[in-house]
Amino acid sequence: ERGGAPLPEGAVGSLTIAADGSLWVGFGGIARISRIHGHEVTTYGDADGLTDAAIVALAADRSGEVWAATSKGLLQFAGSSWRPVAGAGLNGNMIAVTASTSGTVLAASSTAVFERAAGAATFREVASASALQAIQSIAVDAHGGVWVTDTMTGLKSIGRPPINLSY
Repeated sequence: ERGGAPLPEGAVGSLTIAADGSLWVGFGGIARISRIHGHEVTTYGDADGLTDAAIVALAADRSGEVWAATSKGLLQFAGSSWRPVAGAGLNGNMIAVTASTSGTVLAASSTAVFERAAGAATFREVASASALQAIQSIAVDAHGGVWVTDTMTGLKSIGRPPINLSY
């Protein structure tokens, strides 16, 4: 839907605010993402690259790029539609995506964390299943430290030096 259409019905699963001030709304149970800019609502769905994927998390980086972690992989908004992000491990069930103030984008599957440095063209794996189990969420602190929560070991830093805080 385009223009002043209402938001789709369904549970909101994630939110992010882009550099232009627009609010992006991800719907967890349906393949829909809406962008609210001023009084205009634009909703993206199957025809826009969100084919049958639950929207798990959204993030906007400092350059204005918007990212979606979905049940079918990591997606990047490309002006008028969503496109899959190429790379090993990025096309499966993604759990989280976040962006740091420095412009780095981090994405997590249930067993690995991937990083795309500001200005880089591709993601690289920065932590794998051998170090993490069942990742639930990811965050970047003000100093660039990467934190994850997982169901087996609790809160863990995957920065340098690694810090393990069990709960």
